[in-house]
Amino acid sequence: MLTLLLISMLTMAFNLQLVKASGTIYIRADGSVEPPTAPILNVGNVSYTFTDNINDPIMVERSNITIDGAGHSVVVLGQACTLQNVSNVTIKNTTIITSCCAGIYLNSTIDSTVSGNNIRSNYWGVRLIASSFNIISGNNIKNNHNGILLEGSSDYNIISENNITNNNNIGVGLHPAPDNVISGNNVTNNYYGIWLSNSPRNTISGNNVEGNKRGVWVAVSHRTNFSRNSMTNNFVGVVFDQTSRSNASSNSVTYNDDGIWFLMGSSNSISGNNITANDGDGVKLVESSNNVFRDNVIAGSKKNFGVFGYERLHFVHDVNASNTVNGKPILYLVNRQNLTVNPQTHPNIGYLAVVNSTNITVQQLNMENNGQGVLLAYTKNSTTQNVVVKNNTVGIQLTHSSNNSIIGNYIRANNDGILLDDFSDYNTLSGNNIANNGGGMYIYSSSYNSISGNNMTSNSSDGIYLISSSNNIISRNNITDSWCGIWLFASSDNKFYHNNFIDNTQQVYIEPFIIPLTNNWDDGYPSGGNYWSDYMDVDLFSGPDQDVPGSDGIWDHPYILDADNQDRYPLVEPWTPTLGDVNGDGRVDASDLFDLSKAYGSDSSKPNWNPNCDLDNDDKVDASDLFDLSKNYGKTV
Repeated sequence: MLTLLLISMLTMAFNLQLVKASGTIYIRADGSVEPPTAPILNVGNVSYTFTDNINDPIMVERSNITIDGAGHSVVVLGQACTLQNVSNVTIKNTTIITSCCAGIYLNSTIDSTVSGNNIRSNYWGVRLIASSFNIISGNNIKNNHNGILLEGSSDYNIISENNITNNNNIGVGLHPAPDNVISGNNVTNNYYGIWLSNSPRNTISGNNVEGNKRGVWVAVSHRTNFSRNSMTNNFVGVVFDQTSRSNASSNSVTYNDDGIWFLMGSSNSISGNNITANDGDGVKLVESSNNVFRDNVIAGSKKNFGVFGYERLHFVHDVNASNTVNGKPILYLVNRQNLTVNPQTHPNIGYLAVVNSTNITVQQLNMENNGQGVLLAYTKNSTTQNVVVKNNTVGIQLTHSSNNSIIGNYIRANNDGILLDDFSDYNTLSGNNIANNGGGMYIYSSSYNSISGNNMTSNSSDGIYLISSSNNIISRNNITDSWCGIWLFASSDNKFYHNNFIDNTQQVYIEPFIIPLTNNWDDGYPSGGNYWSDYMDVDLFSGPDQDVPGSDGIWDHPYILDADNQDRYPLVEPWTPTLGDVNGDGRVDASDLFDLSKAYGSDSSKPNWNPNCDLDNDDKVDASDLFDLSKNYGKTV
């Protein structure tokens, strides 16, 4: 009896309510709890402590209070705990499960704290709309559809020291929500670890982001400050998507499938990052401009650094030698003229781009494991010669670059060997060894190029792929052991002759187009057409109409490609070059002698080396090569 009396007195003194409820539970603006049977201990209308698990939603209408779950749970079908138009509310030590809605929902709420809770199996773990100056800290947020989501211009909130894991979609999401801080969180095994959309001026710092499909995705969220984060084992570490004037500094981006992408953004600052051992791209810029790179260490990725786009500005960046690829400085040349780049002038180069420049000579480099082995963008009258490029996305890329020479390079094991795109016209590609790439040579919207004397072998896709390209001359090439020798789409008036098509699964594929397109597949008679390893005919006649008795090394009937394309004079034997035709123009004349004279006395270690001048293949250009040329001087193929 005495015990019951003491309990009754204490309950009255401290306004205690130890009760059970059914339906929505309200903590009213006056401090009361409705219904009074709810299992919540109310101390002075300031502190509210759960005394049992709750299976009803809670609506909070009172400010300046603390709600302590005391280790109990709220399990409901609906919003678990809603704060509406209140301030200075703390929710802590609660397990919250709704399965369909928000675990904790802050609407037009300010200066409140959500800490130390276990929030799981909700559609939104914590959801904020039009709410500011709140703290979400020290929670375990897992197995929700979305972990934490800030919407409706929620700003000046702090999300820190949470464990956010195994959420199906987003770990932490902002849309739109400016001026927030996301720091010190462990964000693992979500689809998006941290996702920003139309949310400027946020700070993302000191987070561990690991094992997500998309580690951090910053979309249209300008002036983001992204620093001191660890990005590991994500499918993509960080993506800045259409985001500008942002800062990415002192981050560790390692062991992801891809490291950092910059997509269609500008004027970002990228400094002091460690971007290493990513399985695909280290740093990739796509259609971005005027970004500044300083003191970044980029190493050990399959494609460490690459820049892609089509407009001039897409290639204009400030990337100085403080940035390294595999311990070697990046050489990013913009607006330069009359420069030679070789091992003597630049002993170590990790990545090479030549942008909006003229008369640049690139020689004798070994460039590998980047987006491009050598990039020429909006560059003219330049030469790339005797360069080894391997294991890049593109071996040698020319974008909107004309009147350049790509001569005698070794291009192996790249996704694409040589790429000409966006009006790269009047270039000469000669004497290159292009082997074991995905595609040998891709020509997009580029015309009037000369492609001759190249050895294209064992490229798994196409030897040469032409799209929307015309008036190119493709001659004297060996195109062998590829899936398709030549693939054409929307391309006409190109000329193919004296090529050897040997053992390609399909020698030529002409993709159907809305109108018939015709290309020229021979050089007339008696010069002839191409050699086709899959063609066997008879050689009993000669002459332009193959009606004169006597063989001439040309099959008597044309090689039919389709109704609009045929090689009128297919060769009986593989075409072989005339010794001394250094420049591959079908004649041995003064221009060949001039080219040989420039290379005279050189070997592969010298800047004037030209492998096309080494006629006897003894790795030097000397008197014996001059003698071989003189024997055929004046001859025409």
